Amino acid sequence: MAAGSFHPAPLAAQRLRRLLLLLPSAAHGGTERHALALARMLDAAGVAVTILADPDRHPALARDAGPRLAACLRGARIAWDAAETPEENMRRQRQVLEAMLPAMPVDAALLPLPWPNAGLGLQAVLAERALPSLVIGHLAPAETPPGIDDAARAAARRLPGLWAAVSSPIASRLETAFGLPAGRVQVVPNGVPLPPGIDAGRRRALRAELRASLDLPPDGLVALFLGRLEPVKGAELLPYLAQAFVRRGGAALVAAGTGPLEARLQAALPGGRSALRLLGHQGDPGRLLLAADALVLPSRLEGYPLVFLEAAGRRCPVVASPAALEGLGAAAGDVAALAEAEDVAAMAEALVTAATQSGPTPARLAAAAALARRQDEAAMLDRYRDLLRTLPGMAVTGMAAAA
Repeated sequence: MAAGSFHPAPLAAQRLRRLLLLLPSAAHGGTERHALALARMLDAAGVAVTILADPDRHPALARDAGPRLAACLRGARIAWDAAETPEENMRRQRQVLEAMLPAMPVDAALLPLPWPNAGLGLQAVLAERALPSLVIGHLAPAETPPGIDDAARAAARRLPGLWAAVSSPIASRLETAFGLPAGRVQVVPNGVPLPPGIDAGRRRALRAELRASLDLPPDGLVALFLGRLEPVKGAELLPYLAQAFVRRGGAALVAAGTGPLEARLQAALPGGRSALRLLGHQGDPGRLLLAADALVLPSRLEGYPLVFLEAAGRRCPVVASPAALEGLGAAAGDVAALAEAEDVAAMAEALVTAATQSGPTPARLAAAAALARRQDEAAMLDRYRDLLRTLPGMAVTGMAAAA
């Protein structure tokens, strides 16, 4: 079908009834969890959501989305593939979206970007079709990624919609990469659902269960890494950090997650008891946060990590690199212990202090819990609901509040 045969709804004030969620991710992580939270909010508000994602992503998306939203998934090879050139990725994304749009009448699009160049072909089509869109940046390096050239910047400026980012540093980098005016990218900090009241008995039971499953002493100090096993998360440092933590009195560092470094980390484990324990994917990370003594985030780049907020809501102390909590600005040191990721000794010392709740740890726990309450998922969704209501051509009163 010819590209010109698609005609979006006119840009007159209209109700947002049908939204296209485009997921160009090559993996499943915080960006996708965040997108599914928005999709649930829209679905509850009566908006029909169609989710386009690479078929390889569907099992993880369906698992986290639940049956209702899983039924909204459509297979589309729109994931940015690092093995292809930027031009090949953009051409493929463009061809796929152009072929599918005519059969999917939609009022607006939502494009979460796990990396600034991840949706360049999709952005070009959305701009050409003048489809009202909300683009959300989750992660962005200081340098402009390949593929963002003058044509991509022109498409970004033509896009009839809004831009958002999860933190001020990410917003600033997106504006620089795409040549957008300062302030064009609005900051909407991440938020997560707050757990119900923390029951001390349940925490004790989960602590005992985790240590027994790993053959650790009942009172052994356990540090937790929760995330993708990849270099940007500092995952290759985990064996050294685990050893340093155990030398200082810890029992083990437990890593829950999968990723490209998983096989390498597994192969490096010694026989018998190891300072580092790899658990693979865990369906209920909240249980681990209640069972562990501290969470470690040795990331080299983050946007606004959901796992930090999840730990804060469960009063699990956090030790992080400054880069991991860059999105919190000056408040980072008030809510977590900070140490450079490559300074393994300093990070291990901080982990022991946090795990034993010594020094400033109690004050940091209280400050982090207060932050998680102020910035919960409901507050985040309210901000995004307001943005979606004010997309170009959308009536401000068009979308009912979510139930």
